[in-house]
Amino acid sequence: MELFQRDTGALSLVMKLGQLGASARTTSRNYSDFESGNIGRTVKVSSDTWTLQLRNDNDDALPLSWRQWFYFRLDDLPVNQKVTLTLSGLGMPGYFLPFYSLDNIDWIQFPKEAVTRPTASSLQIVSQFPSQKIWFARYVPYHYTRLTKYLSKLSGHPSVTLRDIGRSPGGLPIPVLTITDSASIAPKQRVILHARTHPGEVGGSYVIEGLVNYLLSDEALAKSLRQRLIFTIMPMVNVDGVVAGNNRTTPDGVNLEGKWISGRDLELDHQHVPSEILLLNRAFRALLATGVPVSMALNLHSSAGDPTDLVFAFPHFGPAERGYTAAESQLFEKQIKFISLLAEHYGTAMLASPPSDGGRAFVNKKLPESWWWRHFQDRVMALTLESTYGFAGSTGHWMKPRDLRRLGESLAVAISRYHETIVARSVTNGHKSMEIRR
Repeated sequence: MELFQRDTGALSLVMKLGQLGASARTTSRNYSDFESGNIGRTVKVSSDTWTLQLRNDNDDALPLSWRQWFYFRLDDLPVNQKVTLTLSGLGMPGYFLPFYSLDNIDWIQFPKEAVTRPTASSLQIVSQFPSQKIWFARYVPYHYTRLTKYLSKLSGHPSVTLRDIGRSPGGLPIPVLTITDSASIAPKQRVILHARTHPGEVGGSYVIEGLVNYLLSDEALAKSLRQRLIFTIMPMVNVDGVVAGNNRTTPDGVNLEGKWISGRDLELDHQHVPSEILLLNRAFRALLATGVPVSMALNLHSSAGDPTDLVFAFPHFGPAERGYTAAESQLFEKQIKFISLLAEHYGTAMLASPPSDGGRAFVNKKLPESWWWRHFQDRVMALTLESTYGFAGSTGHWMKPRDLRRLGESLAVAISRYHETIVARSVTNGHKSMEIRR
Protein backbone atom coordinates (compact mmCIF):
# COMPACT_ATOMS: atom_id res chain seq x y z
CA MET A 1 0.00 0.00 0.00
CA GLU A 2 1.41 3.39 -0.97
CA LEU A 3 1.55 6.13 1.63
CA PHE A 4 0.63 8.90 -0.80
CA GLN A 5 -1.11 9.36 -4.12
CA ARG A 6 0.67 9.39 -7.46
CA ASP A 7 0.96 12.64 -9.42
CA THR A 8 -1.87 13.03 -11.92
CA GLY A 9 0.09 14.51 -14.82
CA ALA A 10 1.07 17.90 -16.19
CA LEU A 11 -2.04 18.46 -18.33
CA SER A 12 -4.49 18.33 -15.42
CA LEU A 13 -2.18 20.55 -13.36
CA VAL A 14 -2.24 23.26 -16.02
CA MET A 15 -6.03 23.04 -16.25
CA LYS A 16 -6.44 23.32 -12.48
CA LEU A 17 -4.03 26.26 -12.32
CA GLY A 18 -6.10 28.11 -14.88
CA GLN A 19 -9.34 27.40 -13.04
CA LEU A 20 -7.96 28.49 -9.68
CA GLY A 21 -6.40 31.62 -11.14
CA ALA A 22 -9.68 32.59 -12.78
CA SER A 23 -11.56 32.00 -9.54
CA ALA A 24 -9.12 34.16 -7.57
CA ARG A 25 -9.48 37.01 -10.05
CA THR A 26 -13.27 37.00 -9.92
CA THR A 27 -13.39 37.19 -6.12
CA SER A 28 -10.53 39.59 -5.42
CA ARG A 29 -9.30 42.94 -6.66
CA ASN A 30 -6.00 41.48 -7.80
CA TYR A 31 -4.97 43.24 -11.00
CA SER A 32 -2.07 40.91 -11.70
CA ASP A 33 -3.54 38.27 -13.98
CA PHE A 34 -0.90 35.54 -13.87
CA GLU A 35 0.11 32.80 -11.45
CA SER A 36 1.37 34.12 -8.08
CA GLY A 37 0.88 37.70 -9.30
CA ASN A 38 -0.28 40.31 -6.80
CA ILE A 39 -1.03 44.03 -7.10
CA GLY A 40 -4.08 45.97 -5.96
CA ARG A 41 -4.16 48.98 -8.24
CA THR A 42 -2.02 50.51 -10.98
CA VAL A 43 -2.36 54.15 -12.03
CA LYS A 44 -0.38 55.75 -14.85
CA VAL A 45 0.01 59.32 -13.65
CA SER A 46 2.03 60.46 -16.68
CA SER A 47 4.20 58.95 -19.43
CA ASP A 48 7.01 58.33 -16.93
CA THR A 49 5.22 58.05 -13.57
CA TRP A 50 3.15 55.23 -12.04
CA THR A 51 1.58 54.77 -8.62
CA LEU A 52 0.72 51.27 -7.42
CA GLN A 53 -1.25 50.10 -4.42
CA LEU A 54 -0.34 46.79 -2.80
CA ARG A 55 -3.16 44.31 -2.38
CA ASN A 56 -3.82 42.57 0.89
CA ASP A 57 -4.57 38.83 0.81
CA ASN A 58 -8.11 38.45 -0.57
CA ASP A 59 -8.40 42.25 -0.28
CA ASP A 60 -8.98 42.44 3.48
CA ALA A 61 -8.02 39.12 5.06
CA LEU A 62 -5.03 40.47 7.00
CA PRO A 63 -3.92 43.50 9.00
CA LEU A 64 -2.23 46.06 6.78
CA SER A 65 1.12 45.27 8.44
CA TRP A 66 1.20 41.93 6.58
CA ARG A 67 1.15 43.49 3.10
CA GLN A 68 4.44 42.26 1.69
CA TRP A 69 4.21 40.24 -1.51
CA PHE A 70 3.87 41.96 -4.88
CA TYR A 71 4.42 40.59 -8.37
CA PHE A 72 3.07 42.45 -11.39
CA ARG A 73 3.79 43.50 -14.97
CA LEU A 74 3.74 46.88 -16.70
CA ASP A 75 3.28 46.78 -20.49
CA ASP A 76 3.70 50.39 -21.64
CA LEU A 77 6.93 51.70 -20.13
CA PRO A 78 8.92 54.21 -22.20
CA VAL A 79 12.02 52.44 -23.51
CA ASN A 80 15.38 53.60 -22.12
CA GLN A 81 13.83 56.57 -20.34
CA LYS A 82 13.85 57.21 -16.62
CA VAL A 83 10.56 56.31 -14.94
CA THR A 84 9.30 56.59 -11.37
CA LEU A 85 7.23 53.84 -9.72
CA THR A 86 5.76 54.45 -6.27
CA LEU A 87 4.32 51.45 -4.41
CA SER A 88 2.12 52.28 -1.44
CA GLY A 89 0.45 50.16 1.20
CA LEU A 90 3.56 48.22 2.24
CA GLY A 91 3.54 46.48 5.58
CA MET A 92 6.74 46.21 7.61
CA PRO A 93 8.87 49.37 7.28
CA GLY A 94 12.25 47.69 6.67
CA TYR A 95 14.19 48.74 3.57
CA PHE A 96 14.61 46.18 0.78
CA LEU A 97 15.61 45.88 -2.87
CA PRO A 98 12.97 44.36 -5.17
CA PHE A 99 13.63 42.58 -8.46
CA TYR A 100 12.64 43.06 -12.11
CA SER A 101 12.68 40.84 -15.19
CA LEU A 102 12.57 41.33 -18.95
CA ASP A 103 11.10 37.88 -19.63
CA ASN A 104 9.57 36.64 -16.34
CA ILE A 105 12.35 34.03 -16.19
CA ASP A 106 15.65 35.73 -15.33
CA TRP A 107 15.54 38.28 -12.52
CA ILE A 108 17.72 41.28 -11.68
CA GLN A 109 17.80 42.99 -8.30
CA PHE A 110 17.54 46.78 -8.35
CA PRO A 111 20.67 48.61 -7.17
CA LYS A 112 20.44 50.55 -3.92
CA GLU A 113 20.64 53.91 -5.70
CA ALA A 114 17.39 53.12 -7.55
CA VAL A 115 15.26 52.40 -4.46
CA THR A 116 14.09 54.66 -1.62
CA ARG A 117 11.46 54.46 1.15
CA PRO A 118 9.70 57.86 1.12
CA THR A 119 7.50 56.72 4.00
CA ALA A 120 7.27 53.64 6.23
CA SER A 121 4.54 52.23 4.00
CA SER A 122 5.83 53.14 0.55
CA LEU A 123 8.68 52.23 -1.79
CA GLN A 124 9.90 54.27 -4.75
CA ILE A 125 11.86 52.98 -7.73
CA VAL A 126 13.56 55.32 -10.20
CA SER A 127 15.12 53.49 -13.14
CA GLN A 128 15.00 52.91 -16.88
CA PHE A 129 14.36 49.74 -18.85
CA PRO A 130 15.22 48.41 -22.32
CA SER A 131 11.69 47.15 -22.97
CA GLN A 132 8.09 48.32 -22.69
CA LYS A 133 7.09 45.12 -20.87
CA ILE A 134 8.73 44.54 -17.46
CA TRP A 135 7.85 42.23 -14.55
CA PHE A 136 8.41 43.41 -10.95
CA ALA A 137 8.46 41.38 -7.71
CA ARG A 138 9.24 41.66 -4.01
CA TYR A 139 11.68 38.77 -4.46
CA VAL A 140 12.42 36.27 -7.22
CA PRO A 141 9.07 34.44 -7.64
CA TYR A 142 8.76 30.72 -6.99
CA HIS A 143 5.32 29.63 -8.10
CA TYR A 144 3.59 26.26 -8.25
CA THR A 145 4.39 25.66 -11.92
CA ARG A 146 8.07 26.23 -11.19
CA LEU A 147 7.92 23.65 -8.41
CA THR A 148 6.21 21.03 -10.58
CA LYS A 149 8.79 21.55 -13.35
CA TYR A 150 11.61 21.17 -10.83
CA LEU A 151 10.12 17.99 -9.38
CA SER A 152 9.55 16.51 -12.84
CA LYS A 153 13.28 16.74 -13.48
CA LEU A 154 13.85 14.53 -10.43
CA SER A 155 11.49 11.85 -11.66
CA GLY A 156 13.32 8.63 -12.43
CA HIS A 157 16.18 9.21 -10.00
CA PRO A 158 16.69 5.93 -8.10
CA SER A 159 16.67 7.67 -4.72
CA VAL A 160 13.55 9.78 -5.38
CA THR A 161 9.87 9.01 -4.91
CA LEU A 162 7.31 11.63 -5.97
CA ARG A 163 3.74 11.51 -4.71
CA ASP A 164 1.19 13.92 -3.26
CA ILE A 165 -0.48 14.07 0.14
CA GLY A 166 -3.87 14.90 -1.37
CA ARG A 167 -5.53 17.77 -3.17
CA SER A 168 -5.96 21.35 -2.07
CA PRO A 169 -9.42 22.98 -1.92
CA GLY A 170 -8.58 24.37 -5.39
CA GLY A 171 -8.03 20.85 -6.70
CA LEU A 172 -4.23 20.92 -6.96
CA PRO A 173 -2.02 18.04 -5.77
CA ILE A 174 0.11 19.00 -2.75
CA PRO A 175 3.42 17.30 -3.59
CA VAL A 176 5.58 15.21 -1.30
CA LEU A 177 9.12 14.17 -2.14
CA THR A 178 10.96 11.25 -0.51
CA ILE A 179 14.72 10.85 -0.82
CA THR A 180 16.57 7.76 0.41
CA ASP A 181 18.72 4.91 -0.83
CA SER A 182 16.14 2.14 -1.04
CA ALA A 183 18.89 -0.47 -1.47
CA SER A 184 20.41 0.35 1.93
CA ILE A 185 19.40 -2.12 4.63
CA ALA A 186 20.81 -0.06 7.51
CA PRO A 187 18.32 1.03 10.21
CA LYS A 188 17.09 4.49 9.29
CA GLN A 189 15.66 7.59 10.91
CA ARG A 190 13.24 9.92 9.15
CA VAL A 191 13.67 13.68 8.67
CA ILE A 192 10.54 15.63 7.72
CA LEU A 193 10.55 19.12 6.22
CA HIS A 194 7.73 21.33 5.01
CA ALA A 195 7.67 24.84 3.52
CA ARG A 196 5.46 27.55 2.01
CA THR A 197 2.72 27.43 4.60
CA HIS A 198 2.81 31.19 4.00
CA PRO A 199 2.73 31.53 0.20
CA GLY A 200 4.68 34.79 -0.08
CA GLU A 201 7.69 33.35 1.77
CA VAL A 202 9.47 32.12 -1.34
CA GLY A 203 12.81 31.72 0.43
CA GLY A 204 11.79 28.32 1.75
CA SER A 205 11.49 26.99 -1.80
CA TYR A 206 15.06 27.96 -2.65
CA VAL A 207 16.28 26.41 0.61
CA ILE A 208 14.45 23.17 -0.30
CA GLU A 209 16.06 23.22 -3.76
CA GLY A 210 19.52 23.59 -2.25
CA LEU A 211 18.88 20.72 0.17
CA VAL A 212 17.47 18.40 -2.49
CA ASN A 213 20.20 19.22 -5.03
CA TYR A 214 22.82 18.37 -2.44
CA LEU A 215 21.13 15.18 -1.25
CA LEU A 216 21.01 13.89 -4.84
CA SER A 217 24.59 14.85 -5.63
CA ASP A 218 27.59 12.53 -5.83
CA GLU A 219 29.15 14.01 -2.69
CA ALA A 220 30.27 11.30 -0.26
CA LEU A 221 28.26 12.88 2.56
CA ALA A 222 25.14 13.00 0.37
CA LYS A 223 25.48 9.30 -0.42
CA SER A 224 25.90 8.58 3.28
CA LEU A 225 22.80 10.62 4.13
CA ARG A 226 20.73 8.68 1.61
CA GLN A 227 21.94 5.42 3.15
CA ARG A 228 21.29 6.45 6.75
CA LEU A 229 18.18 8.64 6.58
CA ILE A 230 14.83 9.01 4.85
CA PHE A 231 14.01 12.59 3.88
CA THR A 232 10.31 13.32 3.44
CA ILE A 233 9.70 16.83 2.09
CA MET A 234 6.44 18.73 1.53
CA PRO A 235 7.87 21.70 -0.41
CA MET A 236 4.66 23.75 -0.85
CA VAL A 237 1.82 23.29 1.63
CA ASN A 238 -0.33 26.30 0.68
CA VAL A 239 -0.43 25.70 -3.09
CA ASP A 240 -3.71 27.58 -3.60
CA GLY A 241 -2.35 30.65 -1.81
CA VAL A 242 0.79 30.54 -3.94
CA VAL A 243 -1.22 30.39 -7.17
CA ALA A 244 -3.53 33.21 -6.01
CA GLY A 245 -0.56 35.49 -5.26
CA ASN A 246 -1.28 35.74 -1.54
CA ASN A 247 1.35 36.63 1.02
CA ARG A 248 0.20 34.79 4.12
CA THR A 249 -3.16 33.07 3.74
CA THR A 250 -5.18 30.69 1.60
CA PRO A 251 -7.67 32.12 -0.95
CA ASP A 252 -10.23 31.68 1.86
CA GLY A 253 -8.25 34.06 4.06
CA VAL A 254 -6.97 31.38 6.46
CA ASN A 255 -3.50 31.49 8.00
CA LEU A 256 -2.60 27.79 7.99
CA GLU A 257 0.33 28.09 10.39
CA GLY A 258 -1.67 28.44 13.59
CA LYS A 259 -4.33 25.83 12.82
CA TRP A 260 -2.91 22.67 14.41
CA ILE A 261 -5.96 22.38 16.65
CA SER A 262 -5.87 19.21 18.74
CA GLY A 263 -8.31 16.41 18.16
CA ARG A 264 -8.24 12.74 19.13
CA ASP A 265 -4.80 11.23 19.84
CA LEU A 266 -2.53 12.09 16.88
CA GLU A 267 -5.39 13.45 14.77
CA LEU A 268 -6.46 17.08 14.58
CA ASP A 269 -9.93 18.52 15.06
CA HIS A 270 -11.56 17.90 11.67
CA GLN A 271 -14.30 20.48 12.28
CA HIS A 272 -11.94 23.41 12.88
CA VAL A 273 -8.77 22.64 10.94
CA PRO A 274 -8.37 23.63 7.25
CA SER A 275 -8.02 20.79 4.79
CA GLU A 276 -4.38 21.55 3.88
CA ILE A 277 -3.31 21.05 7.51
CA LEU A 278 -5.49 17.96 7.88
CA LEU A 279 -3.70 16.50 4.85
CA LEU A 280 -0.30 17.40 6.28
CA ASN A 281 -1.20 15.89 9.64
CA ARG A 282 -2.51 12.74 7.96
CA ALA A 283 0.77 12.48 6.07
CA PHE A 284 2.73 12.77 9.33
CA ARG A 285 0.62 10.04 10.91
CA ALA A 286 1.06 7.79 7.87
CA LEU A 287 4.83 8.21 8.12
CA LEU A 288 4.77 7.38 11.83
CA ALA A 289 2.73 4.24 11.08
CA THR A 290 5.57 2.85 8.96
CA GLY A 291 7.61 2.30 12.12
CA VAL A 292 10.54 4.39 10.92
CA PRO A 293 11.32 6.76 13.83
CA VAL A 294 11.07 10.47 13.10
CA SER A 295 14.10 12.21 14.54
CA MET A 296 13.63 15.73 13.16
CA ALA A 297 10.78 17.88 11.79
CA LEU A 298 11.77 21.24 10.25
CA ASN A 299 9.26 23.97 9.41
CA LEU A 300 10.73 26.42 6.87
CA HIS A 301 9.66 30.06 6.71
CA SER A 302 11.09 33.38 5.48
CA SER A 303 11.16 36.69 7.31
CA ALA A 304 10.71 40.06 5.58
CA GLY A 305 12.03 42.11 8.48
CA ASP A 306 14.95 44.51 8.77
CA PRO A 307 17.65 44.05 6.09
CA THR A 308 20.26 43.39 8.80
CA ASP A 309 18.28 40.45 10.20
CA LEU A 310 20.18 37.18 9.92
CA VAL A 311 18.76 33.71 9.27
CA PHE A 312 17.30 32.55 12.58
CA ALA A 313 15.54 29.67 14.34
CA PHE A 314 12.99 29.41 17.16
CA PRO A 315 14.28 27.12 19.94
CA HIS A 316 11.91 26.22 22.78
CA PHE A 317 12.28 25.95 26.57
CA GLY A 318 15.71 26.40 28.15
CA PRO A 319 18.43 24.81 30.30
CA ALA A 320 17.65 22.72 33.37
CA GLU A 321 19.22 25.28 35.72
CA ARG A 322 16.43 27.69 34.81
CA GLY A 323 13.80 25.31 36.12
CA TYR A 324 12.85 23.39 32.98
CA THR A 325 12.02 19.68 33.19
CA ALA A 326 14.41 17.02 31.90
CA ALA A 327 12.48 16.57 28.63
CA GLU A 328 12.15 20.34 28.13
CA SER A 329 15.83 21.02 28.70
CA GLN A 330 16.81 18.05 26.51
CA LEU A 331 14.75 19.44 23.61
CA PHE A 332 16.34 22.86 24.09
CA GLU A 333 19.81 21.27 24.15
CA LYS A 334 19.13 19.39 20.91
CA GLN A 335 17.83 22.52 19.18
CA ILE A 336 20.80 24.62 20.27
CA LYS A 337 23.18 21.89 19.11
CA PHE A 338 21.51 21.74 15.71
CA ILE A 339 21.55 25.53 15.31
CA SER A 340 25.26 25.62 16.21
CA LEU A 341 26.03 22.86 13.67
CA LEU A 342 24.14 24.80 11.00
CA ALA A 343 26.05 27.97 11.85
CA GLU A 344 29.39 26.16 11.67
CA HIS A 345 28.76 25.21 8.04
CA TYR A 346 26.67 28.13 6.78
CA GLY A 347 28.80 30.69 8.65
CA THR A 348 28.37 32.19 12.11
CA ALA A 349 28.03 35.64 10.49
CA MET A 350 25.06 34.35 8.45
CA LEU A 351 23.02 32.85 11.31
CA ALA A 352 21.65 34.70 14.34
CA SER A 353 22.71 33.44 17.74
CA PRO A 354 19.81 31.65 19.47
CA PRO A 355 18.37 33.02 22.73
CA SER A 356 19.57 31.58 26.01
CA ASP A 357 15.96 30.78 26.94
CA GLY A 358 13.33 29.96 24.31
CA GLY A 359 10.46 29.86 26.78
CA ARG A 360 7.26 27.82 26.94
CA ALA A 361 5.07 30.15 24.85
CA PHE A 362 4.78 27.70 21.94
CA VAL A 363 3.32 24.87 24.06
CA ASN A 364 -0.24 26.20 24.09
CA LYS A 365 -0.14 27.53 20.54
CA LYS A 366 -1.55 25.61 17.60
CA LEU A 367 1.72 25.10 15.70
CA PRO A 368 3.26 21.98 14.15
CA GLU A 369 6.05 22.14 16.75
CA SER A 370 3.40 22.14 19.48
CA TRP A 371 1.87 19.00 17.98
CA TRP A 372 5.21 17.20 17.84
CA TRP A 373 6.00 18.19 21.43
CA ARG A 374 2.57 17.21 22.72
CA HIS A 375 2.94 13.65 21.40
CA PHE A 376 6.68 12.96 21.33
CA GLN A 377 8.31 15.43 23.73
CA ASP A 378 12.04 15.76 23.01
CA ARG A 379 12.19 12.59 20.91
CA VAL A 380 11.41 14.63 17.78
CA MET A 381 13.53 17.75 17.35
CA ALA A 382 10.85 20.00 15.81
CA LEU A 383 12.02 23.48 14.89
CA THR A 384 11.09 26.48 12.73
CA LEU A 385 13.89 27.96 10.61
CA GLU A 386 13.45 31.42 9.04
CA SER A 387 15.49 32.47 6.04
CA THR A 388 15.76 36.20 5.24
CA TYR A 389 15.94 38.49 2.20
CA GLY A 390 18.25 41.23 3.45
CA PHE A 391 22.01 41.33 3.70
CA ALA A 392 23.70 37.94 3.47
CA GLY A 393 25.44 38.26 6.81
CA SER A 394 28.62 40.30 6.57
CA THR A 395 29.28 39.36 2.92
CA GLY A 396 28.41 42.84 1.69
CA HIS A 397 25.76 41.63 -0.76
CA TRP A 398 22.01 41.10 -0.56
CA MET A 399 20.63 37.61 -0.11
CA LYS A 400 20.27 35.95 -3.50
CA PRO A 401 18.62 32.61 -4.37
CA ARG A 402 22.12 31.08 -4.49
CA ASP A 403 22.62 32.04 -0.81
CA LEU A 404 19.30 30.42 0.08
CA ARG A 405 20.23 27.27 -1.82
CA ARG A 406 23.54 27.23 0.05
CA LEU A 407 21.53 27.37 3.28
CA GLY A 408 19.82 24.19 2.07
CA GLU A 409 23.20 22.55 1.50
CA SER A 410 24.28 23.59 5.00
CA LEU A 411 21.05 22.09 6.37
CA ALA A 412 22.05 18.74 4.87
CA VAL A 413 25.48 18.88 6.53
CA ALA A 414 24.01 19.95 9.89
CA ILE A 415 21.39 17.19 9.73
CA SER A 416 24.13 14.64 9.11
CA ARG A 417 26.30 15.83 11.99
CA TYR A 418 23.29 16.05 14.30
CA HIS A 419 22.43 12.42 13.64
CA GLU A 420 26.04 11.36 14.10
CA THR A 421 26.09 12.93 17.57
CA ILE A 422 22.77 13.67 19.29
CA VAL A 423 20.59 10.98 17.66
CA ALA A 424 23.30 8.31 17.74
CA ARG A 425 23.78 8.96 21.44
CA SER A 426 20.03 8.63 22.08
CA VAL A 427 19.89 5.32 20.20
CA THR A 428 22.91 4.03 22.12
CA ASN A 429 21.13 4.90 25.37
CA GLY A 430 18.06 2.90 24.33
CA HIS A 431 15.93 5.94 23.53
CA LYS A 432 12.50 4.93 22.12
CA SER A 433 11.91 7.77 19.68
CA MET A 434 8.32 7.04 18.72
CA GLU A 435 6.76 6.11 22.02
CA ILE A 436 3.67 8.34 22.21
CA ARG A 437 3.04 10.41 25.33
CA ARG A 438 -0.50 11.68 25.68
